[in-house]
Amino acid sequence: MLPNPKPYFEEVPDPRRETNNKLHALSDILCIALCAVISGCDDWEAVAEFGETKMAWLGNFLTLSNGIPSHDTFRRVFSLIDSEKFEEAFSQWASHIGIIPDEEEHIALDGKTVRRSRKGKAGRALHLLHAWSCNLGMVMGQMKVADKSNEQHRDSIYQPLPSTFPIVSGF
Repeated sequence: MLPNPKPYFEEVPDPRRETNNKLHALSDILCIALCAVISGCDDWEAVAEFGETKMAWLGNFLTLSNGIPSHDTFRRVFSLIDSEKFEEAFSQWASHIGIIPDEEEHIALDGKTVRRSRKGKAGRALHLLHAWSCNLGMVMGQMKVADKSNEQHRDSIYQPLPSTFPIVSGF
């Protein structure tokens, strides 16, 4: 069984103002989104629907005092959240889920430009660098990079990875 992510997400600072309209704990929002994405949800409407469908199960480890947040709340919170703090909390949780790569691990690095991410005529598109575990079949790390600058960030993406990864390809 996976460890409860809520204690890890409680360390992420809440970017929302303190008002009476703040109905949901940030850690609840993050946990619901994590469970939904692991289950295959790929947009905020699907995340909210997942929460509604699985509310009884989620209530076993989350407060949910005001029910499940709306898709707009998920979108708004994730647009405001400190992505580095979220990544740090997620990485700490993920390090406890029991995936321990072996010494023969092969990590493939791949840079991609996200389709339709360009903002305006002169805007820049979003470029991501991924570290893919060939043995485990999953992304071990991902980071936003500047325009076609993957080689400059090659060492930065290794930081969250164990130092025992001897085989790296992609450059």
